[in-house]
Amino acid sequence: MPTRYAYLITRTDTGQPMSLGTLTLVGDDTAALAVSLLARNRGEHSYYSGPRRCSVWPQPVDEPLPDTAPVTAEHFDG
Repeated sequence: MPTRYAYLITRTDTGQPMSLGTLTLVGDDTAALAVSLLARNRGEHSYYSGPRRCSVWPQPVDEPLPDTAPVTAEHFDG
């Protein structure tokens, strides 16, 4: 069953947000999703070559997207 996930990619040195959005994922392989999002972010933000953190969490359709990752989010560094 498809699940809507939100993601937030931040610089790990400053915590500055770089990318925020939602995607619908079939299955629950959030690690693979994070790897893909981090790779895309590196291409889109090539001016910054430092480390990034991708936070991923289930996001209900009827709730607004928060500016920060909730404490329940999974975090992936890359």
